[in-house]
Amino acid sequence: MITKFTYFYETNSNIKIKKIVEEDRIIIKAIINGEEVAHLDMEIMVSAYWYFNDDFTEDEYNEMFPDDELVIFQMMRVEDKYKRGGIAVVLMRRALEEVEKLGYKEVYLNACPIGTTGLQLNDLVKFYEYFDFKPVLHQENNVQMLLSLR
Repeated sequence: MITKFTYFYETNSNIKIKKIVEEDRIIIKAIINGEEVAHLDMEIMVSAYWYFNDDFTEDEYNEMFPDDELVIFQMMRVEDKYKRGGIAVVLMRRALEEVEKLGYKEVYLNACPIGTTGLQLNDLVKFYEYFDFKPVLHQENNVQMLLSLR
């Protein structure tokens, strides 16, 4: 895949935000003192019903994604020593700015704790709810969530 462009944002803190745009993928990275400390990967999808592995009926899918286009936040990772320092909030804000700038109306993510040092599921869901994501399906140790920008 060919990277179309890369550039940096300066934030009000010592965090630099680097955005990498590929054909159907955007990566937002947080960099402190030249070191990547966090990243959020998102993928732009069209006709993505197959992606949900029968988690939703076709009617449910069409109701959630009426344009049959969505952005999926695949993964957010923050290095342990930088957790609880506001970096995830900065990444989410930048990622949502990009989604809005590109004109997409639905953002999906699967809130699923990874590792032992991150947020537990309930706190992770609350974090995403802060950005207006709504739970649409609770499973064992994950919650599928949707944000509609309509």
